Amino acid sequence: MPTQPSSDPILVIEDDPLFGSFLQEWLEAGNRPVLRSSTGTGGLELFRDHRPAIILLDLGIPGLDGFELLNTFMREDPEAAVIIITGRMDIDAVIRAFKSGARDYVTKPIQNLDLLEKTITNCLEHKHLRDRIREADNQYFNLIQNLPVVLFVINRNLKVTFINRTCRTMLGYTPQEVVQAPTGFVRKIHPQDRDVFLQRLTDFFTSPSYPFSIEFRMKHAKGYLLTLQAQVIAPADKALDAESEKVEGIILDVTKRNFLDKILMQREKMNTLGAMSAELAHEIRNPLVSLGGFARRMYSRYPELTEAKVILDETVRLENLFNRIHDYLEPVPVVCEQCQLNSLLSFCVDLMDSGLQRRFVHSNFIPNPANPSVNSDPELLTQVFMNIMNFGAEIVLRSGILEITSREARGHVEVVFTVSPVEYRIPNPESLFLPFEKESRNYNLALSYRHMRTLGGHLAFQQHNGRAEFTVSLPHPL
Repeated sequence: MPTQPSSDPILVIEDDPLFGSFLQEWLEAGNRPVLRSSTGTGGLELFRDHRPAIILLDLGIPGLDGFELLNTFMREDPEAAVIIITGRMDIDAVIRAFKSGARDYVTKPIQNLDLLEKTITNCLEHKHLRDRIREADNQYFNLIQNLPVVLFVINRNLKVTFINRTCRTMLGYTPQEVVQAPTGFVRKIHPQDRDVFLQRLTDFFTSPSYPFSIEFRMKHAKGYLLTLQAQVIAPADKALDAESEKVEGIILDVTKRNFLDKILMQREKMNTLGAMSAELAHEIRNPLVSLGGFARRMYSRYPELTEAKVILDETVRLENLFNRIHDYLEPVPVVCEQCQLNSLLSFCVDLMDSGLQRRFVHSNFIPNPANPSVNSDPELLTQVFMNIMNFGAEIVLRSGILEITSREARGHVEVVFTVSPVEYRIPNPESLFLPFEKESRNYNLALSYRHMRTLGGHLAFQQHNGRAEFTVSLPHPL
């Protein structure tokens, strides 16, 4: 017998007290813990309580039939290692035991304990190997489940058959909600993107081509839209077998990236046009005003002087040209739809959460169930809310609070962003909304101010008692 200690118990179910004692002493001499029962009922209780590594089972045990007990073990634990001990050499019984799941058998009296030792050792090694495999499987499973991207499997019927737990944090839905509802995932895709998404996947199954990537919008469980990118992972042979019934891939949340790209593009555009406008104002408009005034005075005094009329007409034409350039700097075109303020604000809070935590700023937003929907441009509103929250996070002191409240007022709906305590008092609040400021946070607020004017709303600022407050006012829905 081996001398190394073992923590794996061995269950002996034997009704012969002498043979049972002999097995127990022999096993314990090898530093192996032993559980022992002389009845089938007692052995079953010990099995359920301790889940032993090996079971030495006498088929002739009184009470429960030995085969019935063996079948119960295998039904409750298909990996149970059962070694049959029998006093009869009935080949049919042995074959039946093996078919029921027994690992091996020995006859009693035992003529060669080395054979029993080898059988026990093999069973324990098999168990340890199985445990290591299970541990490795669990590690890989947990790794897959907690990757910062959504992993999915979609079959040829375009149904999601697997999705990892990250979908809960990214999309707001549990894996069970996605998998158990056959068309639930597809229904959550934005209606304008749904048909394209399904057609692209259908075409891919018909004629696979890598790399495969598609961008689409999906509704988060909280109600706001996410922009996602699905990518199919190419198999090792770089080709999809015509008989394959599924594809595997990942889903990335590109909402923030796309949002920041749009902001960056708009900002670059406004910087360029703003510089051009400033240059025109300095180089053209000032002398243009003087020239136009002089031409008007000359024309009013000498109406027959055609040259004065030409100068006046040209100054008016240049003034109109300058005004058209100035009008081009007005807010981007608006696409209005019914917007749920609570959903948009939840989206902004989720998007800002990590940045606020890095600044040790706590956000406090409780959706107001009485908030009505408003007819507005959700993208412009999101930019306004994000710009205000970013500015508030910059001026609030460490460990400060960003509080968001909303209320319905007469003729309009108000969303109030309050930060406290603020780092410093802004000496000239009106300058926050002046366009083309050099400081980026002022520029974004000026952009938000113009967006609100375009949307028919208003953006106001006030500060008192160490608090700064921005109020966004939106027209009340009809």
